[in-house]
Amino acid sequence: MDLNLLKSTVDQVHPLNEEAWATFSRLWQTSSFERGEYFARAGDFPTSMAFVQEGVFRAFYRNEEGTEYNKTFFIEGTLMAPLAALILRQENQINLQALTLAKVLTAP
Repeated sequence: MDLNLLKSTVDQVHPLNEEAWATFSRLWQTSSFERGEYFARAGDFPTSMAFVQEGVFRAFYRNEEGTEYNKTFFIEGTLMAPLAALILRQENQINLQALTLAKVLTAP
């Protein structure tokens, strides 16, 4: 599992010493997503976050009529999570969907 992109991204925010990085890096697992596959769905209770290594995801809402509204996009080198629901342990209100074939690192 290649963690170099994750490490360089984390180091831009707050560099970790060797011991902290060793502990932090053990949390992550590799996952792959096909185009159209969901990392998170509205109505679910999320349990993890992801770091996008390859590919593109979108965060979007769907109204009662089924119209979709994009909120943001996640590209290589970005952290992705239904953050409010994850932190507050509430039902997720947003969908996170792969727009391309994608590879991510996930952590609880």
